[in-house]
Amino acid sequence: ALCLVASEDEGYTYNNRINRLAIIQEHKMILHAIERGVPEDRLAAALNVKLDQIRRKRRLLDGICADAAALLEDRHVSINTFDTLKKMG
Repeated sequence: ALCLVASEDEGYTYNNRINRLAIIQEHKMILHAIERGVPEDRLAAALNVKLDQIRRKRRLLDGICADAAALLEDRHVSINTFDTLKKMG
C-alpha cells in the first residue's frame, strides 16, 4: 500500500476530505502567500479550488471587527458565518 509519512504536524492533512484549519487561519495563510508574491490563480491551482474561493477567503475579514475575529480565530465555523456578521455590522 502506498503511504505518505509526514515528519511534521501540519495544519493541512494529506486527506483532502479533512481540513482541521480554522477558516481565519486559512485566511491568514492565503494573505501571507499573496504578500510574498504568490498569484491567486497559482494558489487556487495548488489547493485545487476555484479562484473565486481564494478571493472570498482573502476578503474574509473585510468588514468584521477585530474583537469578533479574535473570538473566532481558532474556531471551526462556516465561511457563511462571516457573511452574516458583515450584514449585522
